[in-house]
Amino acid sequence: MSVPAAAVGRARILVVDDEMGPRESLRMLLKPSYTIATADGGRSALAQIPDGAGLWPLTVAQAVSVPVVVALAVVVRAEWLPRGRTVRWALLAGPIAAVATASFLLSTQLGLLTVSGVLASLYPATTVLLAALVLHERIHRAQGLGLGLCAVAVALVAAG
Repeated sequence: MSVPAAAVGRARILVVDDEMGPRESLRMLLKPSYTIATADGGRSALAQIPDGAGLWPLTVAQAVSVPVVVALAVVVRAEWLPRGRTVRWALLAGPIAAVATASFLLSTQLGLLTVSGVLASLYPATTVLLAALVLHERIHRAQGLGLGLCAVAVALVAAG
């Protein structure tokens, strides 16, 4: 990603929003003082991270997300500390999410983004499998067919 000569030495900000209006408004507001890059979602934002950044973007994202969630919970007067049986799942979900994001970040930096993107787009299959395993939900015929097609797609991508 090349940086214009006028932007050298200026702080860079990545604006991420799935709606173009707010994203472009913020970009125009910040443009006079900062070098701005935009992304329409998490995956496209991760894809813009320079190879030399290592795991710092993940570290910052994880460090920022916790206070933001706590602040939002306080504002809406909701419980933000897990209680009872959910504590176990909450303690497990954080590290799993961090490992998943780190794996995606490293795969986009060290491998092909096209392969990483295709494999990452299969996350709904994980949701269906977890619902069946953890919540004992029944997998319907169409879902089973979808999971089978996902498995075929992964095999085809892996085969090259």
